[in-house]
Amino acid sequence: MSFLETYRGTVYRWEVDNVDHFTVAYYFSRFEDATAALLDALGLGRGVLLASGRVAAVAECRVRYQRELRVGDVLHIESAVTAAGDAGLGIVHQVFDSGDGARCTTVTQRVAILDAATRAPAALTAEQQAAARSRTVEWEAEADAPTSNWV
Repeated sequence: MSFLETYRGTVYRWEVDNVDHFTVAYYFSRFEDATAALLDALGLGRGVLLASGRVAAVAECRVRYQRELRVGDVLHIESAVTAAGDAGLGIVHQVFDSGDGARCTTVTQRVAILDAATRAPAALTAEQQAAARSRTVEWEAEADAPTSNWV
């Protein structure tokens, strides 16, 4: 399977620090947008999960910054699933500078599915796991990427 574009936008003046580098807070806002877009594409959007009394929560996140983004840069994020199981998903995001195509950042996450009321672990259905597995990619660029033992 291939990666899915889950975000595209610009680095604005108010999102950079005093040396014009994109700040961590705004990176994480973009990661949140990309995660939500991927979950929605998998049929696991907020509304679907809440209707079944469940929520998704990022239980672990590992970020590797490889190149700075600066004010005015256009970026896009491509996302995919690396693992799917009863308890949740392993996902990966790649952040690219859309101007030259350089990969700037990678993010691996473990997304847990929880009961909305109790926050106890809740299982994905077999159909939801199958939908997630249909977006699975091999991810070997980083030794600590989410694998099947994460979920």
